[in-house]
Amino acid sequence: MIFDILGTLSFKSEFEFSLKDLPLSQNIFEDSNHIKGTLKSNNFQVAFLFRGNYEDSIFENEDFIIIIINEVLPKQNNTKFISSNYPFISSKELHAIYKQIDPEIIHYIKGNFQVIIHNKNDKSCKIFNNRFGISPFYYSFKDNILIFSTSLSTMTLYITENSPDKIGIVEYAIFGYPLGDRTLLEDIKILPPASYLIVKDDSVEIKKYWDLKNLLGQELHSEKEALEIGSELFKEIVNQYVIEPEKICLSLTGGFDGRAILAVLEKDPDDFVCYSFGIPGSLNISIPEKICRENNINYLPIYLDEDYEKVFDDYALQAIYYSDCLS
Repeated sequence: MIFDILGTLSFKSEFEFSLKDLPLSQNIFEDSNHIKGTLKSNNFQVAFLFRGNYEDSIFENEDFIIIIINEVLPKQNNTKFISSNYPFISSKELHAIYKQIDPEIIHYIKGNFQVIIHNKNDKSCKIFNNRFGISPFYYSFKDNILIFSTSLSTMTLYITENSPDKIGIVEYAIFGYPLGDRTLLEDIKILPPASYLIVKDDSVEIKKYWDLKNLLGQELHSEKEALEIGSELFKEIVNQYVIEPEKICLSLTGGFDGRAILAVLEKDPDDFVCYSFGIPGSLNISIPEKICRENNINYLPIYLDEDYEKVFDDYALQAIYYSDCLS
């Protein structure tokens, strides 16, 4: 699965970048299983980090390059996709449907993703964002060159003019996220949720394909129906995401979120471990410890002791840097 990317699309001259400059490939991932890859075709090129494999995340033929960042799933009751890697949809399967329905493809998929589709023939590019934009995706189009990335700090290595966006800074300070397409920098924009970017013939256009306001006029389910439908959807989504990894870790602090996920998890207890962090004897430790003990579930406490205090500043700075100030 690809989880970090840097790419360019040039309508001008060759624009080169070095994969070693990808910040997420430094230090923090040196001794891990996260691997670097590259892809180049005429005026389009990308560098990316992935874990596991990326065969299902990139498709290329003589006409198209399709890249999936994170994971794409079919929407409920969808018959357009017959996935060979259930529950996830591969880039090859996306291409097969894209040829038939073009941008309408977005209405048949769900998940936390960005999908990049580069047309080699007309040198255009479309980048689809998921409905809620949970994971940010940045871009800049200047001097007929599109630069895009999942990392704002990576973008700053290639954007020569980095004037602060004062309104963007205020939005981040008050709300913790942008209200539109602004970022901390004027020349770098964030792709809004439920939108897709079209770059063609030296121009950029943003199109919105879904709006939460459209739900306001729809007929409401009864309370009983809503609880039943919501519960089934929650159970389905949780278990879709844990099919692929053989072993998983589950955050269980004793709060409602972790307990709800554990309650619907359909996985062998030997294939997952619950963890929480806190001061010895605190509720964040004692509650999940009791839940796991009574249900014969593997549990790992992470104690916030003196050693944690000593390294906190360093790790806090890393969290800020690697999350583009979002953590």
